[in-house]
Amino acid sequence: MKRTIAALFFSAALAVAGQPQGQPELPRMIHKPVSKVGLSGETQARAWLADNHDALQLAQSDLVLIRTQESLLAHHYTFAQMVNGVRVQDGEVVVSVDKKAGTINRVSQHVIVADLPLAVEKFTLSGDDAQEVAWQHLEVRGELRGMPSDEQRWVDVDGTLRLAHRVSIFCDEPSGDWVVLVDAVSGEILDTQDMLRDHYRGEAKPPATGPLTARTEAIARYQEKQNRVSKNQAVGKRADGRAMVFDPDPVTTRQQAGLQDNSPSSEFDGTYFERTLQDITESGGTYSLTGPWVRILDFDFPDVAPSTTTDGFWNFTRENVAFHDAMTYYHIDENQRYMQRLGFTGTTGIQFGSIEADANALNGADNSQFSPSANRVFFGHGCVPDNEDADVIIHEYGHAIQFSIVSTWNRGGDEFMLGEAFGDYWAGSWSVRTNEGLLFEPAWVFHWDGHNFCWDGRRMDDRGQQYNPNAVYDRHSHGQIWSTGAFQGLLELMRQGIPREEVDKIILESMFGLGRSVTAPVWCEAIISTAQSLYPDGPHAQVLRNSFAANNIIDKVSAYTYLSAHVPPSTASWASGVEIANPNSSATNVSITTYEDEGSGTFRAVSTESITLSANQTRSVTPAGSGQRWLQITSDQPLSGLSSFTRQIDTTVGRETAAIPLIAETETGTSLVFPHIPADRNQFWSGFVLVNPNSGAASLTFELIGENGSDLSNLLSGGARASLAARDKWVNFLAEGPAGEAGLFDDSGSSEKVAWVRVSSDQQLAGFQLYGYRSDRGEAATAGIIATPNQNRELQPIRVSVEGVDWNGFAVVNPSAEAANLTMTAYGTDGSIITQQNTSIGARAKTLGLNLAGGNFVYPTTNPVLNLDGNSVHTVVVQSNAPLRIFGLTGDSGNTTLDGAAALGLTTNTVFTNPSGTLQIFKAKVPGTLTISRTDSRGDVTTQTLEMAAGANQSIQLEDGLQSVQIQGDYFTSALISSDPERALTVIEGKQIAYNP
Repeated sequence: MKRTIAALFFSAALAVAGQPQGQPELPRMIHKPVSKVGLSGETQARAWLADNHDALQLAQSDLVLIRTQESLLAHHYTFAQMVNGVRVQDGEVVVSVDKKAGTINRVSQHVIVADLPLAVEKFTLSGDDAQEVAWQHLEVRGELRGMPSDEQRWVDVDGTLRLAHRVSIFCDEPSGDWVVLVDAVSGEILDTQDMLRDHYRGEAKPPATGPLTARTEAIARYQEKQNRVSKNQAVGKRADGRAMVFDPDPVTTRQQAGLQDNSPSSEFDGTYFERTLQDITESGGTYSLTGPWVRILDFDFPDVAPSTTTDGFWNFTRENVAFHDAMTYYHIDENQRYMQRLGFTGTTGIQFGSIEADANALNGADNSQFSPSANRVFFGHGCVPDNEDADVIIHEYGHAIQFSIVSTWNRGGDEFMLGEAFGDYWAGSWSVRTNEGLLFEPAWVFHWDGHNFCWDGRRMDDRGQQYNPNAVYDRHSHGQIWSTGAFQGLLELMRQGIPREEVDKIILESMFGLGRSVTAPVWCEAIISTAQSLYPDGPHAQVLRNSFAANNIIDKVSAYTYLSAHVPPSTASWASGVEIANPNSSATNVSITTYEDEGSGTFRAVSTESITLSANQTRSVTPAGSGQRWLQITSDQPLSGLSSFTRQIDTTVGRETAAIPLIAETETGTSLVFPHIPADRNQFWSGFVLVNPNSGAASLTFELIGENGSDLSNLLSGGARASLAARDKWVNFLAEGPAGEAGLFDDSGSSEKVAWVRVSSDQQLAGFQLYGYRSDRGEAATAGIIATPNQNRELQPIRVSVEGVDWNGFAVVNPSAEAANLTMTAYGTDGSIITQQNTSIGARAKTLGLNLAGGNFVYPTTNPVLNLDGNSVHTVVVQSNAPLRIFGLTGDSGNTTLDGAAALGLTTNTVFTNPSGTLQIFKAKVPGTLTISRTDSRGDVTTQTLEMAAGANQSIQLEDGLQSVQIQGDYFTSALISSDPERALTVIEGKQIAYNP
């Protein structure tokens, strides 16, 4: 709230106890409590309450179900605490039951201990009398903004339950959406709270002036105005209109601060955009801004009727109330539709109805507000009119969103701070849906309404503010503690290519079931838990945890675990190596555990080595043992590294090396794809490695998918495993091995060949595949692809340049059961866009693209939608909403060299260990600066910066003798391409280093 009346709080005769005496020992938030087998839904919730009645110390209380909600993951049951049929103020229990498993996800409990003396058991003060007492207490001097109401309550005061009236009065002087607790017998004021939510800076309100207002007269005037509002509401048919709006605001669009409210209109040229106003109302040739998700009304002062048009086009500019009406309608309506696209629709809908908005309210004050009691939003016009800035509109709508999910965050402390923080986050997320929002001061909130002579605005990059559980927080300025953690986590994930939509979905879903008296750590832990549930195979939970930890809200990740999934026995034909690097600015402690096959197919830990890596140090690791092995590497800071495999047939053929990045524990998955079974089985072999790093056995289910998307799982061989024991590793061929060995399947008799394989498990697995030329062809060429789990990436850049190679190709696998739409953008060697084409890939299909030096680049290779001069193309960027698997292959026309790598998506921080050859970098989405740090053999670091435009590429020839090369920035991909005189071609894709601010 912008302004508060501290005197009202201090004048209250008694304050409600924040922590009532004898509070239950159960924690406020209980994660994953014991559930009843065979139960689900409300029955499961009631069973838990019955089992924990004594632990909750309910005594004389009853728990009555008052609300049922459904979210994406769970059903949420809110039970109000009752004594003798009257609700206990602030007493409630919320039980969240998983929709799929039927088990309880969490319980939020705020029980007021009821085995206390009941001072009075009858209401002697009427509700109308209580309203008058509250009215006089507030000293109302202005007009009503909502109809006063009252409800009966028990209130805990100093350990005693007292009957009271909970009176709601929403008025403009003193400004507030007030809740006053009035003793039901004596009329004593027990507590006063302001529930109003706004976006502003929280200045103290000047003393109220003017005569006191009579309650009955104020009610009569309010009812008269609301009758006019109801009478003037548009009724008609739905139609789409148009409007010129700011999106998100003129400062962001101009990419320049300094714009002022009194700047000439010419300064705003180019900042207006035409947008569709969906589902407005048309009646008799008049179009009104009344729709299914927002209605523009005049329910507050000044009395200015909402604008209408005769052609459905709001073609107005700033400082015009019609422009403000259109801004308010467009952004609220579009934001609601955005939430619905996230899945929050119908029974899971949030604010799932038409919210009322007055786009010219508050008598022109420089503030905007959301009223919980009225479920209305109000926009003022002081200084820069508030609803000329989408940040303000979405901030206020953010309050409405949060109130729709959890309506009980109204007791001050962290709750008010978190409410303002979410509004800021939600506004910031809305702005960065545009490239301009990402480029210009993305951490600012209120780019146009604030950050000028009007006021300072707020920021969401304040790492200096650290959360203190013992502090009492201001709702606005201290909200930046939470909003910084959330928003910086969002930016980092977006810069890694994670869709913004996924992060917003996590934040919204996490609020369901939180209940009353939530604290910042409780909400943040709920966010992490939600991220793990929604995206178990993604970096979401780790990034958000470390981002919140940077503001001291929760603990950061304490240990980082990586797997080198395959250390084979050394033979004359095969050799392997493991390299690890410390990309941090301080030393890190590393523990390396080797698991080895004891000879019976059972793997056990045979060695654990502890080492310390200094800042920027790279080290080669020699694993203990001599048999089949894999390594578990744990450190107290993020690491980088790789596993390499070198194949040599004989001295006449030479050798070939493939490299696989270390697999982070967070990159294991329950569904892995081996994306490439070479079609020419006479020339190529293919194999795989699977590791179960868990302490329990893992089930295995294989799906063999054919070239036409058919399920060919019936071709599995009898030797296909159904499980992996704890710590077990399985090495096998897919089709035939390099010398014709039997594999996972035999499709020699099938007209449709297996194109790719999916393995599913009840545990997180790590894996990769190797493939190459068969030894009977006399070639050693070998390539490797990491098996990636299910992840959506906003952009997938694929390097297709034929610089230094004869051919470069890639494959796109759609593992989904539905066809996927793709947008393919081809960038030239000069960084320009050559072409952009929309296409699709069938369900469970695989398509190929190929670029030949001196020839053409085509995608797909049959019936191509892209057919371009091969030497002019450098990178193709794939955009899709499906969890595509993409990998590249490159080699020479003589089939003597070969390597490939999975497309690992955009990165912000990556390291190449012991690098040699050519470093290729591609800058995606937005222009920016990249920092490249080289660490030489002595440990000395040299740094260079690159300013790169969106779509630009850069090739850098690396000098010999480097320990590592680190690249930092945003929205980039990189690859290291090296070869040696023995025809060994190695392609290593840059892989994201764990975020650790």
